Amino acid sequence: FGGYDELVSCNQEQIEEVKKIATKEVCNDLQKELDQMLKNVFKGNKYITPKSPSILPSITNDSLRQIAKDKGFEVEERPVDIAELPTFDECGACGTGAVITPLGNVYDPETGKTIHYSDQTGPVLLDLYNTLQDIQYGRTDDKYGWTVEVL
Repeated sequence: FGGYDELVSCNQEQIEEVKKIATKEVCNDLQKELDQMLKNVFKGNKYITPKSPSILPSITNDSLRQIAKDKGFEVEERPVDIAELPTFDECGACGTGAVITPLGNVYDPETGKTIHYSDQTGPVLLDLYNTLQDIQYGRTDDKYGWTVEVL
């Protein structure tokens, strides 16, 4: 995440109110940045996509969600709060070029804490990545009709 330095000038009576406003704005900015970065999180047998206006619709995420559902995951789309991050087993970002990329760490500048997930790709992300790539490259049957053979 980027820095969230703020400069505020006020008198003594305004300090508490300004602290409340500044903290709320910083948390809102951090939550928006988190929403843009996170596309998928895994908690037990759940595949969770954060529900946020900051996240663009994604064919890749839709594909990964369908594959996860077919593999027995409960698929959810709901708001994900920053405080919930330490409870997740794996976190990733997805997109057309990357398919799905694991996030090893998430740093919260508000608390100074780093949430560490793993130094390597987790088993769920790796399995979903490989499955989608196998469909895209014709290494396995495309039961969804997502690919078209071009002659």
